[in-house]
Amino acid sequence: GHTAIAVGGLAYSFENGWSAGYTKDAYLANNSWRAGIELVLDVPREDAVTLQEHLNTAVEEGLYAVGGDICVDATSRKLEEVLEGLDATGSWDVIGFMEKIRQTGAVSAEIEHPAKG
Repeated sequence: GHTAIAVGGLAYSFENGWSAGYTKDAYLANNSWRAGIELVLDVPREDAVTLQEHLNTAVEEGLYAVGGDICVDATSRKLEEVLEGLDATGSWDVIGFMEKIRQTGAVSAEIEHPAKG
């Protein structure tokens, strides 16, 4: 699996460090080869702005390392900053991580994005 964050209409992904530059829709189109589940979060605007500022600062930083920092670890640490009650410890499990996000009560919608072609 893979995790990414979209905030303010922009997508942030941790693959070879943090990257940005696509709108959420363009990111989804470029990654349509893999299925995805979008969790829409209801957070205060101030928290969304803080999250986006922290992600903008992190672009081109980080190193992807199996057994070290992977997309879920990096994503979970960023979301811990704005999701009260999220404990991202051991978040390398994508499905388990999504459940932890659901348990915060901040998920307002879930949207499936099936793989194409």
